[in-house]
Parts: sequence; C-alpha cells; structure tokens
Amino acid sequence: MKPVYNLVLFLALIFCLSAPLHAAEPDPVHIAVAGPITGPLAAFGEQIKRGVELSADAINANGGINGKKLAIAVYDDSCETKQAVLVANKIVASGTKIVIGHWCSASSIAAQKIYRDEGILHIDVGGLLSEFTTEGGPLTFRMSTTEKAFAERLSTFLVNKKNAKSVAMFYHQALVTAALAKYMKINLDALKTSYPIDESYMPGQRDFSAATSKLNDKKPDALLCGGYTLECSLLVRQTIDAGYKGTIIGWDTFNSPDFYAAIGANNTRNIYSVDYARPVHLPAFQKLNDVLKSKGYPNEITTFLSYATVEILAKSFAAGTKVENVATEMKKNTFDTVIGPVQFDTHGDRANAALSVYQWENGTLKVIE
Repeated sequence: MKPVYNLVLFLALIFCLSAPLHAAEPDPVHIAVAGPITGPLAAFGEQIKRGVELSADAINANGGINGKKLAIAVYDDSCETKQAVLVANKIVASGTKIVIGHWCSASSIAAQKIYRDEGILHIDVGGLLSEFTTEGGPLTFRMSTTEKAFAERLSTFLVNKKNAKSVAMFYHQALVTAALAKYMKINLDALKTSYPIDESYMPGQRDFSAATSKLNDKKPDALLCGGYTLECSLLVRQTIDAGYKGTIIGWDTFNSPDFYAAIGANNTRNIYSVDYARPVHLPAFQKLNDVLKSKGYPNEITTFLSYATVEILAKSFAAGTKVENVATEMKKNTFDTVIGPVQFDTHGDRANAALSVYQWENGTLKVIE
C-alpha cells in the first residue's frame, strides 16, 4: 500500500503546482472605436481615440466595471463610406457589441445600417446629420448635436448680436455641410436676412481668389465658412488678406490650434465660432484638461465628448453589459460627466447639448456667449 500512497501524494503535488495561483480575470468589456485615424480629418479620429482610451484607462485603474476591464480596439475608416462599411463588418465579425464613432456623418450612417441589423450599440461623437438618429434604431445614440441646432445658433448670433443684414456662405462639398447651409438659409429667411453668396467648394481646395473677389463685389456683412479646418483657414486668411472687414464665423473646426496658427494672432478680432459649451467651472473638466496639457495634447472638444461617452457607458453597465439593457439605462438617466450633465431623448439625441460662441484671444479660446 505504501507505493500507492506515495503515488497519490505525488499526483496531488503535481495538481497543486499546476493550478493557477490566482483566479482568471473575467472577460473584458470590448468597445470598438471607429473614425478617421488617417486621411485629411485624422486629427478628429485621434481626438476620439484619445478621449476613449483616457477614459477607459481611468475606469480600469479603479477596478473596471463590476470587476471587468474595458478593452478598446481602434478601426480606421478615413472618413470614407466604403471603408466605414468594411470597418463595420470587421467589428461585427469580432463579436464586439459597442461602437463609438464614426465622426463623419456619411460614414456613421453607412455603418449604422449594419450595426442596427446586428444589434450593436452605436454612439457617434461627431455626426450631425439629423437622419442618423431619426432613421436609427433603439441602440443608436449621438453625443454631438444636429446640423439644425448649429444653423440656428450661427444665424441668430450673426443677426441678433452682429446685426448682419447679409451673409455670404461657403461650405465644403459634403452631406453635413450642405445640410448646414440648407438650414442656415431657412433661418436667415425667417430672420429677413439675405445670403448673396451661396457656394460650395472642393475638398482640398487651396485657392479662394474667386471667393474673395465675390466678397469684395457683394460686400456682405458676414461670412460663414461651413467646412473643415484646412480649407476654412485658407479661405479666411485669403479673405482677410484681400481686405474683407466683416464678421467671419464657423463652427468647431475654427477652434483648432491649426486654424489659429494659419490665421495669425493679429487677424482674429472679427472671427467667431460656434461649438459645444466647455464647462470650465467643473473640477472634472479641469482635471482632464490638466491631463491633456501634461501630455502635450490640445484640449479639443471631441476628446471631451469621447471621454464622457465612456463615462456614460460605464455607468450604464450597472444593469449588465447586454446592450439592450445598457441602452435602456442611457435613455432613462441623467449622467454627470466631464462635460456636465448629459441626458438623451427617446431618439438617442442629447436633450441638453448647449452651444456657445467662441473667439480666439492671445492664443486662448474665449467664450463670448
């Protein structure tokens, strides 16, 4: 019997040595990030990625969600609809059930149709086209606002605060900027304000001499550039150099440090932008602002929107990570986030997305109203 006894001890020892010292960690919660990581709009993709990863890192450092860590995977669509569809199919194949992106409205809408059919929770942090949520399903959400809201804020500021009687509009040849121009005209008509120039420009356009000639001829009170940072900075700088003295306004793309550098510190007196409110009074906002500064990152608003998106998701996981339950939590609660309270309506749109007017002053973005 002694050899058998020794054999039992030996097998028991082998079992103890081979057993893991710690219990295996639970499977992480997978979140996909999709957007223009490369291409002319890569700066915005980088902001989404940065905000999501910083927020996930903070949550994971505090133990994750019910013991589960957040795992982030990044996909590049270059702001192209065909690529967005390919990315959406890759995400479906990966088994991931939560997507933050795609920022570009056309890409988000193209991918959304796939996410909707596959039961994937889809949250955009940049897309403005109203149809994203009106045609989306119960798992579709938007952290940004709509082109209608931007058009209303832009037009009322120009007319009521800057006394503009005529507005020249130049806008990028894209669905969202064309939609912005459409609603600008509706608002300006209601405010009895004319728009003597109403033109689109080509993506990547660098020469705006024809536009400056028309401005000098028509002499409108205000100029709206509805487009992205590269083209708008060139249009505005060439307009100023050609002697235009009226009010110049745009939206969030005016708030990039690249725009400020291209315009020049001495040329910002009559330049304004409309963008999401920045609650600088909130300790959480200032804390993230300090983190970005310490890492040498700009404090652009898409980073804050993306950070807040992960905060909201994490708080909504209280009902479990099944996406239907998460969506229900997102629609029934108000969330304290780095950008302040966030609430969604029944369509998945933000119910309280405040827009402020900004102006550059000595290299700092200042709130005008």
